[in-house]
Amino acid sequence: MPSLYGQQPGPLSWAGSEALRLYLNVRYGGRIKPLSLKAQPSALHERCVQLQAGDSETSNIHEIGLLLSSIRMGYGHHRIARAVITWADDMHPALLDLMSVDAPQSGLIRDMEGLYSLFSRLSFDIGGPMQALWNAILLRGTIDTLAISTDLAKQYSPLFSSLQKDLLCMASYPFAAQMAVAAGFTKVLNLIPDNHPQYYLLAPGARNVVQTESSCARFQKMGVPADEIECAGHFVPRSIAENVAIDAQHRIERRRRNAPLRCLLSLGGTGAQAGFLRKLIERILPAIDEGRLFLMINCGEHADFASELISLLEAKKIPFTEVDSSEGLSRFGRWHAISSDEPTHAVTIFRFTEHGLSVRATDELIRCVDLLVTRPAQVAYFPVPKVLLRRLADHEIDSSNYLVELDECDAECSRPEQAADLILSMLPEDGPLIRRNEGIQRRSETGLYLGARRAVEMARSL
Repeated sequence: MPSLYGQQPGPLSWAGSEALRLYLNVRYGGRIKPLSLKAQPSALHERCVQLQAGDSETSNIHEIGLLLSSIRMGYGHHRIARAVITWADDMHPALLDLMSVDAPQSGLIRDMEGLYSLFSRLSFDIGGPMQALWNAILLRGTIDTLAISTDLAKQYSPLFSSLQKDLLCMASYPFAAQMAVAAGFTKVLNLIPDNHPQYYLLAPGARNVVQTESSCARFQKMGVPADEIECAGHFVPRSIAENVAIDAQHRIERRRRNAPLRCLLSLGGTGAQAGFLRKLIERILPAIDEGRLFLMINCGEHADFASELISLLEAKKIPFTEVDSSEGLSRFGRWHAISSDEPTHAVTIFRFTEHGLSVRATDELIRCVDLLVTRPAQVAYFPVPKVLLRRLADHEIDSSNYLVELDECDAECSRPEQAADLILSMLPEDGPLIRRNEGIQRRSETGLYLGARRAVEMARSL
């Protein structure tokens, strides 16, 4: 195999590539075949279409100006794609989720996502040896891993065969960027999630873009040329980024008048923290009952979790309402923005059947709340004070440390009781929220939260 970033892949990369090739042959019938695509509406954003398998007669993709290539692994990768779309809606963007394409060719990617979700849940619930194993897997992003991934990308490149090779491509998953490069695309931006540099996150031949200066510097120390890696800032949707300062000011004023604390809890795409969140919610129910706390809980597509919460709230006689549609989400956002009226119910449960709507809900609800409760995932880079829950795996620790250094949060809470107590400590006027919102206002003046806009500008310049 050819050298990558000045390093020669070892025998492991060749063996891994051959094993994957054999697996593809046995399970999916060998060579990946070209795929015709058609556009259909996307729940992720109203100005974006989503590409699905079609045929040459139904293809309607000629108007696409920007391809957002991604893979649905949890919510974070699509969250990055959506942030970019909000800054590029004049470019006729189209999302190509390589896992959701209804074609046999996506089988391996679906297998990978299934294993990722399963091991994330087992690691979080069991801990110990299971967590150590999962950490070891996710931290092994070596040059051999990159070599295996780029070799596999060549086999998958026919999935891009119906698209023009001079089409601008921005990818929010490294394998998707590697496939675009292997398919002959000449204008590819690889939007790198996380803050822990690993070789397999890179796409040789693409322009790689990260969210933090520290990540950029560490990639360069790993041998990535300075002209192949660049820091843009946090990937944040346009409506949030353009209203950072005013939303932070409203949050400051709410604390000064001792308004109820609005908290957003979002269950991630894997559903790994469902049990953790349930125990957390049980512990803060008294404050909700007293009217000091409002909860907005995005259950996403996790119907069982939503049903458990409804049973809990009914048993405790806590008033709640549900939102399960795009129209309901938009209406809630208009009526209960951080500058507007309090919600009419102590708890609002958001539940959806569409992946795109589940991602969009958390994005839009950020502008309705004082506090975000999340693990150190992609949404934690959004400019809002937050309580960090225990990470799913150790590759997230660099994001956690970075956000603590910014003073947007405290260290991760390893137990539900610790997280609940930390939320309750935010209620008094002399808590840390005023200071943290003032810090967010200062950082907004530096352009830190304009990473998605800068990434689009980089793409336009290719």
